[in-house]
Amino acid sequence: MPCDICTSFPVPTTNFQEFETSVIRHGTLYKCKACDGFLEVIAEERAPRFLSVEEAKRLYSQTKD
Repeated sequence: MPCDICTSFPVPTTNFQEFETSVIRHGTLYKCKACDGFLEVIAEERAPRFLSVEEAKRLYSQTKD
């Protein structure tokens, strides 16, 4: 569940760490510094997607253990 900071994405950008970019998905994975939640921004979409840790691990390589 996204926190208040997540729902204000991308302002301010200092609240988010860019984790990885996927050319295949046309997306960028961000991590909220406040709640450690994952957000995915797809180039063709207007709003971020909030991902669970399991989804982030499945879709992006750097989140794997």
